[in-house]
Formats: sequence, C-alpha cells, structure tokens
Amino acid sequence: MTADAPTPVRLGPSDAGEVLTLQRAAYVTEARAHDDLSLPPLTEELPAVREELGRASVTAWGVRDDRGRLGDAVTTVALFTGEHSAGNLRLYRRAGYVETHRTGAGTYELST
Repeated sequence: MTADAPTPVRLGPSDAGEVLTLQRAAYVTEARAHDDLSLPPLTEELPAVREELGRASVTAWGVRDDRGRLGDAVTTVALFTGEHSAGNLRLYRRAGYVETHRTGAGTYELST
C-alpha cells in the first residue's frame, strides 16, 4: 500500500445502512435493464443486510475512495450482473474477469 491509498476496512453490521444504500443505487440500472424491480439487492431489507454482515462466514470490505487495494490476502473476487447488462459485462472483461457461469433469475440469467 502506498501512503496516499486508503486502507480497506472490514465491514460489519454497523455499516449495513451504507451498504444497503449503495447496493440499491448500484442495482437500479440492473433492474431497468432486466425489467425486474424485484432483484434481491433491491428488495433486501436493512435487518437482513445487518445479519449477513454479522455472519462469521461473510467477509465484506469497503473503502471510502476508489484508490483502495485489497492486498495479497484476497485471492478471489466474484461479481455478478444480469445478462442484459452489456456495459457491465464489457467492463468486467476489460478488467480481466472471466464469466464462469449463468444462473436463472426469472426471465433472465445472472452472469457470474
């Protein structure tokens, strides 16, 4: 890490409100692209996010600025997006991500 880069911090239950706000903002375009406002990230409620962030099996990281890095301890980062989100799919491919599978989600598929 360089001195000017923020240090990633582990998120916990107290961060649930901010995570939920960001999650909903991020998925509005997904919902529109898939004509589906019932995507789980849009319908999930604060207690569920708080509970998930409190699970020992869940590790969530956050930074307050786009210059952050996760470091050598992180070996896998998994993303998902809808099959109609062409911009996201292109962005992920350019960043080096590889699609591993698709999962049915109603009338469309999620690419992981």
